[in-house]
This record gives sequence, C-alpha cells and structure tokens, in this order.
Amino acid sequence: MIIREFYEEGLYAFAGGFACWEDAVLASIEPLVERGMAERGYGKEIIDSVKKYGPYINISELVSIPHAGISPCVHGSGMAMMITREPVDFGEESEFKPRIFFAFCSTEAEAHLERLQQISDFCSQESQLAELLALHSKEELEEYLRRKGEDV
Repeated sequence: MIIREFYEEGLYAFAGGFACWEDAVLASIEPLVERGMAERGYGKEIIDSVKKYGPYINISELVSIPHAGISPCVHGSGMAMMITREPVDFGEESEFKPRIFFAFCSTEAEAHLERLQQISDFCSQESQLAELLALHSKEELEEYLRRKGEDV
C-alpha cells in the first residue's frame, strides 16, 4: 500500500542525521522536487511555517509530516518518505525527535486531507513504525516489501 507506493514511485530517501531540523525538512521534500511535484521553495515555506507556528509537523515521538498550505511552489500532489538513523532535534519547542518523515504536497485541500488520513492510518500501528526504523537502504526496503507482500 503506502510504503510500496513510495518505493515504486521513487519517493523515498534514507539519511544519517542532520545538523539542524531545517536541513532535515529540505531533505525530506527532495524526492518531491526531483519528480517535479514541488519546488525547493516549498521547503522554505514549511520551515517558515514551523518557525511561525511551532513544530506542528511533528505528530509523534517518531513521525514528522513536513507540509505547508496550498502553494504556488507546488505543481502536483504527492508524498515522500525519509527515514533517518539519528533523531532530528527541533529544539526546545518540540518534545519529539522524529526519525520518519512523511513529506507531502498537494494542489487541492481535499488531497491534502486524504494524505493526512493515509499517514495517520499507517502510523497508528507502532509495529509498522518499528520495522521502518530498522531500514537504512534501498536493499533493506526491497527486502521489507518482499517479506510484507501487498500489506504495506
């Protein structure tokens, strides 16, 4: 399902760690930029929103959902996954230090809400998140998908 879609569409990345959360946000949208769904300026919009409203993108101890509102920097709807080896520190304002980033962009508000629901459904199963955190490469992701079959 959702994880398989990330793989098949090339919308995933793996990273070690980041010196600052802003770099993590920019890296998390890079697969969307590479596919022409968003411009790099969209990453700056996300960063500016987090600085203005606080780390609203961190939805749990492990998960961040980098996104901003409808933007001229967005040219399509999509979602990408990035898994980091090291937790990303968002500073004093956030009790969470995520390692899984589900960055998304959309051109319509309805698609925006659908993406949030997909992420929420997937993240509600802690065992799935734990399995994702163990992945550090394309090869490990491929093995995970073979093992899971059509369930992910």
